[in-house]
Amino acid sequence: MIAIDDDISDLIARIADRDRHAFAALHEKTSRRLRGVVQRLLVDSAQAEEVVQEVYLEIWLNAPAFSRDRATAVGWMYMIARRRAIDRIRASQASRNRDARAARAAVTLLDDDFGDALDTRIAHARAMDALDTLTPLQREAVVLVYCRQFSAAEAAAALRVAPGVVRSRARDGIHRLRTVLTAAS
Repeated sequence: MIAIDDDISDLIARIADRDRHAFAALHEKTSRRLRGVVQRLLVDSAQAEEVVQEVYLEIWLNAPAFSRDRATAVGWMYMIARRRAIDRIRASQASRNRDARAARAAVTLLDDDFGDALDTRIAHARAMDALDTLTPLQREAVVLVYCRQFSAAEAAAALRVAPGVVRSRARDGIHRLRTVLTAAS
């Protein structure tokens, strides 16, 4: 094993000098084992292949930083492979978590929108039923003043009555609506 590691260390030293033949030789000697390490962590073959490519790119870029004093060549390569595989796992998990949060938020928004629409329809139906309990004169005054937002003077002119009469009918109508709607709750 020591002879193999010395051979790989020599290849990495040559790679640090940008020797492409050394890089090809390193890949030939180590790719099956590195792919096995990554494959065990990731399970997905396509992702494992991508990560192995990233590992060899990192080896090419960081070969000048490799030190035989700090790690064996094989250990250094396995450390890069393991770190890259774990990074991929974390990124995949973060993506799944983001997608799940977005899906939950979308469902919640749909539920909220549906619930709000249903509440509005129920409230509207109750209000329309309550309006039916008013006298025709009260209903006219309430609709003009509260629904169409006429002033008392404008409603009085439309109904050809005094503004005080409109206020009185609207007040009595609102009191009746409040009573009916409170009883229905």
